[in-house]
Amino acid sequence: VVSTQSTWGMIPLEEAKDAKREERKRVLSEDTLGSNIKNAKYAIRGPVLKHARFLMEKKKLGESLKFDKFHRLNIGNPHILGQPPITFVREVIAASLCPKLIDSDSISKDARERASYYIKNVEKGALAAYSDGAGFPIFRQAVKKYIEARDGHPCPLDTIFLMNGATDGIEALLTILIDQESDGIMLPVPEYPGYTFLTVINKGSIVPYYLNEEKEWSLTREALEESYSIAIVAKVIPKAIVVINPNNPTGSVLSRKAIEDVVKFCYDRNLLIIADQVYQENLYEEDFVSFKKVICEIDSPYNEVELASIHSVSKGFMGECGLRGGYIEFHNIDPDVLLHFDKIRDIGCVNVTGCIAVEVMCNPPKKGVNSPEVVALFEKEKKQILDNLTLQAGQLWQELNKMKGLVCQKIGGSMYGFPRVFLTTKAIEEAKRRDIEPDELFCMEMLDNTGIIAVPGAGFGQKEGTYHFRLSNLIWDNAEFTLMLRKLAAFCDKFFLKYADQGRQPQ
Repeated sequence: VVSTQSTWGMIPLEEAKDAKREERKRVLSEDTLGSNIKNAKYAIRGPVLKHARFLMEKKKLGESLKFDKFHRLNIGNPHILGQPPITFVREVIAASLCPKLIDSDSISKDARERASYYIKNVEKGALAAYSDGAGFPIFRQAVKKYIEARDGHPCPLDTIFLMNGATDGIEALLTILIDQESDGIMLPVPEYPGYTFLTVINKGSIVPYYLNEEKEWSLTREALEESYSIAIVAKVIPKAIVVINPNNPTGSVLSRKAIEDVVKFCYDRNLLIIADQVYQENLYEEDFVSFKKVICEIDSPYNEVELASIHSVSKGFMGECGLRGGYIEFHNIDPDVLLHFDKIRDIGCVNVTGCIAVEVMCNPPKKGVNSPEVVALFEKEKKQILDNLTLQAGQLWQELNKMKGLVCQKIGGSMYGFPRVFLTTKAIEEAKRRDIEPDELFCMEMLDNTGIIAVPGAGFGQKEGTYHFRLSNLIWDNAEFTLMLRKLAAFCDKFFLKYADQGRQPQ
């Protein structure tokens, strides 16, 4: 090999490269990553799921496990558990993305007309072109009408932004809210861990407020004031409060009075409300009341409170998690702030498939507008899904409360149960020995023995000295769901026998 010499000091080029290679440190390494990403955790896809994937690989290789089937109840992902898609949603998406289908009778005429309507109302019919940052107006118009029909109050079009799912909206919101570490975001405990993750990523401070488990995970003004005061003493200034209603993970639903209490608190403390309402279709006993409706109807000056409401096609009866469609509606927000939010959205672009799903969610087939056959099928499929979720929410709640060592509060909404596990001292000590959270020990052993994948309560936050886990009611086949509950009950008997304290029995 002939070495070429450098003009800088006449060092052979190959030798110089070797020396540089030895000295060079990686640009991206564990040492160079920001502390925010290293400190952020997302429990839904945490250690239990990683262990489940390890077991799945063992099963693929033909190794024997203690169970014959995995039950993926760690995440609100309905279609992976057998829930069928809504026919009209998929037909409209298919015809919109493949216009040749508009001339085909392989899908309903109503779906073809809806797709044709979209194409005629975007520039040059280019549905897959980049849209405005807020999304194509034709889709946002459907959201506007949906909100106005739901709440009975005006919803200006420029306050609506389409998003790539709810998480995309949450991330954008926290980006414009958080400027420094002293900026606080009030989060419920327990809460969906995506909020904790994104607050940490944006280098903000988490201000926890505790829901009252003994009173069906209720929210009180006293708990909010206590949380706010603790933050102020710590030199953290809360800027917003996140309220998840119906709640993930607890399944609780706020009363109208509780919503009014939150609104009054936020007026008094000058806070933005971030209302996560993605489970608004998943109510098992009562009608949904939005934060927007309450703010519009509450007495002055509380009707001036600022609000950002979030909804998504991932939950409800659609369960279209992978399509990534959602929206944010702003209310009482400074127009200049909306311009900055739009600036964030202009960097990227909402995906058209998710936007179509949002439009259909907000503008479903209706009597007098669409054909009777399409309306009937849509209503039948929607009812079947919601009836199944309602049945299994009640079944989950009742059966969990029969199991040894578990107590579950009433499941009024969302897609989950969040039972408390009364772990024994022996189990807690074993978890300490393994250097894991006590409820992670419970979930790991449950997975090893039953194939049930759940999420430890520690990942959602919980009152010190209490332990929980979250699992969904989403298994579509009720026979399989019932079998899963039997397996869980048998596991609880064995677990609490294995870890029984001397002379004590779990309740």
